[in-house]
Amino acid sequence: MILVYCIHRGIGKIWADILSQEFGEEQVVLSENVTENIKDKVQIVVCWKAPHRMFHEFPNLKLIHSLGAGVDHIFEGDNAVPGAKIARIVDPQLSEDMYEFVLGILLSDMKRLTTYRDQQMNKEWKELTYRTCKDVTVGILGLGVIGRLVASKLSKMGFQVMGWSRSEKDITGVDCFSGPEALEVMLSKTDYLVNILPLTDRTRGFINKALLEQLKTGAYVINVGRGPHVNDKDLIDAIDENQISGAALDVFHQEPLDESHPFWSHPKVFLTPHIASITNIKTAQSQVFQNIRLFREKGEVNNEVFGDRQY
Repeated sequence: MILVYCIHRGIGKIWADILSQEFGEEQVVLSENVTENIKDKVQIVVCWKAPHRMFHEFPNLKLIHSLGAGVDHIFEGDNAVPGAKIARIVDPQLSEDMYEFVLGILLSDMKRLTTYRDQQMNKEWKELTYRTCKDVTVGILGLGVIGRLVASKLSKMGFQVMGWSRSEKDITGVDCFSGPEALEVMLSKTDYLVNILPLTDRTRGFINKALLEQLKTGAYVINVGRGPHVNDKDLIDAIDENQISGAALDVFHQEPLDESHPFWSHPKVFLTPHIASITNIKTAQSQVFQNIRLFREKGEVNNEVFGDRQY
């Protein structure tokens, strides 16, 4: 049996309907409709942001399939079930959407568009200096499927692009770094730091005081990874102390962001509500269908995530 859970219930219902059409209604159940007598029949969970220890309720669980590219919600706390395979969505459209979002943020800051908007509100006519792509160095944290595409396409746009990852990578047009010492070198040359790292035990709090102090003075931080990558206080301090010029944040420790959080009112912080790259059900469903069939036939999955790395 396939169980569907999504923190957004409307989307969960859509996925349940799609899976029911593909595999039969008797094979699919929404999490809110689960009863004790069928828990031992659940072998596959298709989910987004499952509640703490939900997976442990199903003694015969064999496959957990994320409904997005991220899997941190599966590993959070002790949620993951030993022995169960884990798979995620790898959709080219997710990568394209992320690239377009990052490009938009870069160009908006480089061309001073938000400042011009503020000037318009004050009826102020004042020309400002701006930067061009060839004059800007972008440093990217994380060179997985999404990070690789973003780096490559920014390079083709004319940006000077560097990238850092846990393991060595080779991307045409991108200076690739790995390891702690190489990270420091990259940061010292970076005008815009874009975080696309996976969230793991190793990367929580990765963007902290120590890292921000290594950045080129006046750099701008863009976080499209996960909220817990950033130490919020350290980021605000770095902005207020003029170590960095500002930040664009799409992801947060708590979502929705608490109304009392200082990010809301900070003039040098630009916020968006986790919309940089959203799973498209139409393009993602074929991957989920294929993985369920592949798992049932051969015990294998595409885009498998491994517990020791958490990505």
